[in-house]
Amino acid sequence: MSLTEIWGWARGHLLDGADIALITFIMYRIILMLKGTRAVRILLGLAAIIFFYFFAQRVGLVATSWLLSNFLLYAVLIVVIIFQNEIRRALWEMGRPPTWFDVGTRGALGELEEIIRATQLMVARKVGALIVIERQVGLRDYIEGGVTLDARASKDLLLTLFLPGTPLHDGAVIIQKGRVAAASCLLPLSHESRVDLGLGTRHRAAVGLTEETDAVVIVVSEERGSVSLAVAGELRRNLDATQLREQLYGLLTPPRQGRPVARRAPKTDGAGAEPVQAAPVEGAGQP
Repeated sequence: MSLTEIWGWARGHLLDGADIALITFIMYRIILMLKGTRAVRILLGLAAIIFFYFFAQRVGLVATSWLLSNFLLYAVLIVVIIFQNEIRRALWEMGRPPTWFDVGTRGALGELEEIIRATQLMVARKVGALIVIERQVGLRDYIEGGVTLDARASKDLLLTLFLPGTPLHDGAVIIQKGRVAAASCLLPLSHESRVDLGLGTRHRAAVGLTEETDAVVIVVSEERGSVSLAVAGELRRNLDATQLREQLYGLLTPPRQGRPVARRAPKTDGAGAEPVQAAPVEGAGQP
């Protein structure tokens, strides 16, 4: 066997292996995307229809076969309509560049810390909150549905907005480029079966928005006095100050950006423990 033949044989097998590996990876990503969603049951329903179609053809059920064949002609359109959220999310993940919070300066880092400290104060006082941080996908539709503010994201402002009895405490606050863009915003509720039925409207709204966009949503439960973080349709529950900080910086800051080092602050009167604060980080940017 000549070298040309050996190369041709090896090249063909390498291409076949790469082809199989690529298809396997694509199928694996699709399974991960659909796992735990309503899409699994819908796919099982479509698979049952296809099975009955071939069964009807096999046994000679002419009318049933004709009906199912006409239905399957529009199967691609039906799949696109049913799985539009999953398809949109997959295309976002494939096409979007890395998205980070605007932390180019120490001031912007401070705004992210203000959000974290406000969250911990609301936990201590058991004040419910829903804080949305915009990333690559714009939230203009939701911002226009709320009350426009365009104010710096500060601890005092966020706490005031969510205090019970204030005009804007219902709904979500949306933070855009480090500023509070709007308050009292309505978010879409999730209808996925994987969401715990015992969770309240805030949690379902947080998951619902992150199913449709790449936003990061912080949820403070007034009943449990706990913090959750919704990302990509998943809810990370019962986070303490350190865990919340680590996850937010991991999601919203570029890899080269310094991470804050947490230190425990002394207790203060009235609100329990003061939230964990970040020590200055070398190289985090200068004003």
